[in-house]
Amino acid sequence: MGSEGFIDLHDGQVWTETIIEASRDAGLLEDEFDDPSRWLTIVGQGSAASYRTMQRFIATVDDHDAVGRLTDAIDGKGAFRRFYTQLERYPELLTRWHRFNNDTRLGQ
Repeated sequence: MGSEGFIDLHDGQVWTETIIEASRDAGLLEDEFDDPSRWLTIVGQGSAASYRTMQRFIATVDDHDAVGRLTDAIDGKGAFRRFYTQLERYPELLTRWHRFNNDTRLGQ
């Protein structure tokens, strides 16, 4: 499951879980986020959705060497960093990845 945050409908400011916790810890936050006329709840998809996006992208790659490297890269902790590092070896795939990832995020 992803993290939860809020958008302040009065000023457009985004309050992530991390910002909320830090603000509360510092005694800077008194607001509660239960007024639907002010706060819009947003829920992140978490890393599982991003991981599936990387898997789907790899399935579109024809270069067997790149497929092997990318598949190895997404195995275990640090997968996102390793995946991107491997993509940097293949500039044309890096460009395709950015397009693919953006389209996925936009639901296309």
